[in-house]
Amino acid sequence: GDKAEDVLFDTRDRDGRTALMYASMCGSLECAEYLIEKGGKRLILIEKRKGGDATWRVETALMLACCEGRIEIVKLLLERGGVEQIGRRYDDGWTLLMLASWQGRIEIVKLLLEKGGGELINVLNVNRQTALMLASLHGHFKVVNCLEAAGARF
Repeated sequence: GDKAEDVLFDTRDRDGRTALMYASMCGSLECAEYLIEKGGKRLILIEKRKGGDATWRVETALMLACCEGRIEIVKLLLERGGVEQIGRRYDDGWTLLMLASWQGRIEIVKLLLEKGGGELINVLNVNRQTALMLASLHGHFKVVNCLEAAGARF
């Protein structure tokens, strides 16, 4: 887009979130598609920094969609340029697979494993927790079962 459009789609609220982050959290596929079409792939990669004692210090649209269980948004963001985030370890060692497992988002866990997330299945965050441990902590049996079948160690 042009410079004015870039500013429009890069605008952040006082907490640092963009319009695409909000669309990803609430599951508005139509809004997310429109924003990415107008603002480009770079919107998918924008990070929001958090302070304080937050569990993780960075947020992206893809992280928010994984946490909220927005499978269609996750698919869209991966297709439009977010796939490299699957292999990323964010602050405090968290991965997208950990976030989805922690929240019990079984369909997203399956999708992330299918797209290469299994390479990080046994990594530890700073609290020495794996995706399987986070799913177990919150009683997400289907996720535990899926992770174990994909090679997670106990």
